[in-house]
Amino acid sequence: MTIIRFAILVSLIFAAGCSTTGAKYEASSYNVREIEASLQTSIAVGKFTRDESELVIDPWSFRGATKIASPVGDGHHDYIAKGIEDELMLARRLDAESPLVLTGNLTEHIVDASGMSVGKGSVAMTFTLRNAGEITYE
Repeated sequence: MTIIRFAILVSLIFAAGCSTTGAKYEASSYNVREIEASLQTSIAVGKFTRDESELVIDPWSFRGATKIASPVGDGHHDYIAKGIEDELMLARRLDAESPLVLTGNLTEHIVDASGMSVGKGSVAMTFTLRNAGEITYE
């Protein structure tokens, strides 16, 4: 390997270690079939938010250097909303004009990957379903 190729390889490795975007969500065919079978009406996906607390880390940080950001919107709360929208759309149950509106609030989003072989994390989210503005489920 020439010196120039080696220098390019090293610079690419260091550049990739600083930050990256997470993978695009791939809708699950199982989830789509379950939505088709169990949800008989259409639903709208409203605003998803996140708490601004020490329990919500966005973007995630791994080993103090690498940051993984959501590939969608302003954070992982938007990533979750987009995943729900995609699966509802594939199940033909997404309707922006529906009186049923699902919203969410990311309340906990922590990843600890400081160890070399084992990482751990937690995610918590509150979902609210409104029918014509009245809370049906939370």
